[in-house]
Amino acid sequence: ANADYTLKVRCRAAQTRTVFVVGTINAPPWTGVGLAKKFSVGPEWKDESISFKGEGDFPNARVKFDLGAEAVPFEIERVV
Repeated sequence: ANADYTLKVRCRAAQTRTVFVVGTINAPPWTGVGLAKKFSVGPEWKDESISFKGEGDFPNARVKFDLGAEAVPFEIERVV
């Protein structure tokens, strides 16, 4: 609750595209837990490090990678 966190992800895409990563509780109304960031990724593997402050105490939260309507393949190798 209200702690500092860092999400690390290694990813790439077939061509440059935008990825939006968000953290929410895992049930309606999908309330945000403090994680919300947009970043760009391209064909080379990229290590993205996202620091955020948790909002609230949610034992059942999730991380969502929103790729929008872009039909560009996106690959995740690792999430920590």
